Formats: sequence, C-alpha cells, structure tokens
Amino acid sequence: MTSTEPARAASMIERVSQILEVFTPEEPVLTGGEIARRAGLSRATTARILSELARHDFIDRVPSGYQIGIRCFELGQMAQQPKDLRRLALATMFDLRRATGLTVQLGVLEGNDVVYIEILRGHYRDLTIPSRVGGRVPSYATAGGKALLAHSPDPLVEGLLNAPLEKIGPRTITDPP
Repeated sequence: MTSTEPARAASMIERVSQILEVFTPEEPVLTGGEIARRAGLSRATTARILSELARHDFIDRVPSGYQIGIRCFELGQMAQQPKDLRRLALATMFDLRRATGLTVQLGVLEGNDVVYIEILRGHYRDLTIPSRVGGRVPSYATAGGKALLAHSPDPLVEGLLNAPLEKIGPRTITDPP
C-alpha cells in the first residue's frame, strides 16, 4: 500500500479477532479501555463489539472488566483435529513420560507458531515449562518448535527466518544463522 492509498478498513471478523486475542492466561480479565488500547480500536467500536460478544456469551462482563466467555470454550471443544491427534498420541506420551519422568508435550505447527495440543507434566516439579494446552509460541523459540521446523519444507523455514525474530525470553536465539 502506498501513502496515497487509503488504509483498508478492518472487517468485523478482524476486529473481533483483535479483541479476543488481547486476553492471556496471565491477564484473563481486562477493562474495556485496556481491550481497546491493546486491540488498537476506538473505545466506541470496542464497546459495541464487546456488548455484542457478551450478548452471545463469547465474552463475560465481570465486576473488574471482561473475560472470555463460555461459548469460546464450547467452540474450542468442537475442534476435532486436535482431539483426534491427542487421542492417537496420548498412550505414547504416557509411555514416554513414564520412561523419562520428564514433561511431554504434543504441539503442532500453525503458521510460524507451535500450538500445544496436550501436555503431560513430568515428575520433576523444579523443572517448570511455561506452556499450556492451547498456548501458542513462536516455533523458533522452543525446542519442540525447532524439532518441527527441522522436518518442515524449506520454503516454510526460509519464510520464518526472513521475518523478524522476536526475543521471547533471555535466551531466545533471534539470529537466523
């Protein structure tokens, strides 16, 4: 887009997505103003969309703001592909955890990210891994993601490495070579 072209208006789905994506496990409840700021939308637009989402139970209004609603959970439970994959892998995951005592994670590549389908926590409680089922992390920033990338088509890996790599933690490698 050149500077003379008008900016494309975000579709309703894009705006809803921007709103839903601001919630995190660390901050599951946000005020309307905070949602608007993080989503990059006006307060009026955000308020209208939140009202509509609340009416259909995708968002819940709570005393300190808003949180993801039960309808999002219901829809998530209907996502069949992750359920099938989880069902197929679970016995092997249990065997691996029993043999090693370590945490075993099942993740899939979704774009440039790893999305965790299942996590079986290991017996070593002092070795914590900050991941969660349904969590999404850049693939280049996790051991599992790097393993998935090692077996991915070259164009996918090249595309990822040609984009800016953001530091997720103090030891995240962001230098493509």
